[in-house]
Amino acid sequence: MSEKRVKQLIVLSASLVATLIIANLLALKIWSCFGIPVDAGIFIFPLSYIAGDLLAEFFGEKIANFVALIAALFAVLTAALLGFACQLQDYPGADNQGFEIVASMAGQVFFASIFSFLLGQFTNNRIFELIRGKSSSQQNQQDRQAGAFDLSFMAAFAKRAITSSSVAHLVDAVIFELVAFCGRLPVVDFVIQVVSAYFAGLMLELVFFPVTYFLVAKDRRLN
Repeated sequence: MSEKRVKQLIVLSASLVATLIIANLLALKIWSCFGIPVDAGIFIFPLSYIAGDLLAEFFGEKIANFVALIAALFAVLTAALLGFACQLQDYPGADNQGFEIVASMAGQVFFASIFSFLLGQFTNNRIFELIRGKSSSQQNQQDRQAGAFDLSFMAAFAKRAITSSSVAHLVDAVIFELVAFCGRLPVVDFVIQVVSAYFAGLMLELVFFPVTYFLVAKDRRLN
């Protein structure tokens, strides 16, 4: 593996881990989106699917799945350490109220997020790989020679990236809402949250798609 590929793997792996943990921290803030309760993690969580697409494109399904698993394990470790820290005796006079609020994230909703993230990433990577299939070396060479803005390559990458994300976001949203809120919300509110979470996450990822495509196309042109 070239030095460039190693750096890409490090950056994308770190991004996936950080995105998952930061999204759960932001999820502590619930805001009103046209009257629908939405957590603020929605603004960064779609970046995990962008990182997942880039990992699958550059390194294949197995490595992309392995990085997703590592990200989930670090998120679980974060929750475990927060829980452990909460059990430590407070220093007299120290105000730990802020920490206790942050530590409260390590509950059912937090683990629902990790579980749904992992299943969503596995689904995304599987569909991405199935659509891409096995490309011949001749086709790879043609893609590189075509330049960064070849329309045929753009269509092929958009198909596998958007299709895989569309299905994965649905898996993510349904699993998360089921584990986190099933039985705690009226059926109508539950369905509204699933639908809104799905479309909000997918739309935000589509907004960033030109950047994702540019990074992939540039990489193929230079290699």
